[in-house]
Amino acid sequence: MKKIIKIKAKPISYGAIRKRSAVKYPIFHFTALKNDTAVNEGRYYANVNTRSAGAHFFIDRKGNIVKSIGLNRVAWSVGGSLYTDVKKTGGAKLHNIATNYNSVSIELCDIADKYPSKEQIEAVKHVLKYIRKHCKNATRTPIRHFDVTGKHCPATMMNDKVWKKFLHDIGEK
Repeated sequence: MKKIIKIKAKPISYGAIRKRSAVKYPIFHFTALKNDTAVNEGRYYANVNTRSAGAHFFIDRKGNIVKSIGLNRVAWSVGGSLYTDVKKTGGAKLHNIATNYNSVSIELCDIADKYPSKEQIEAVKHVLKYIRKHCKNATRTPIRHFDVTGKHCPATMMNDKVWKKFLHDIGEK
């Protein structure tokens, strides 16, 4: 298994210190980019990012893992208003339940037009194990950004059939 590379994000990407015991939800996102890598995303958030946005982890198709924000920090990743089409899409069922404060965000790179690779799936398993080792209450089944605000993220997994396949592939319920 590949090791976790640390590339610390700029402070604009994260907020307050929190107790790791507050973490309950692993939340999946996608970068919405083609051919991006975990290292490039980590470098972007470390050097370029100017928005209040970030993620704890980035995982690319080769299974590379970058840790960008410490588990003891709130990442700006799932806050905000509901998307206007949630009644149509069925998203946001966990709005104001899963929050930036009680979640760990995992960005999947280069899945804008494809399903995660085998190496990505294995890296996801590794990251979930790591999160649960350090955040003992992170026992909930992973969710999508879509489930929190209705954002079409990860767009390739908005379809419940695809999402359930992904959960099965990473060994979750």
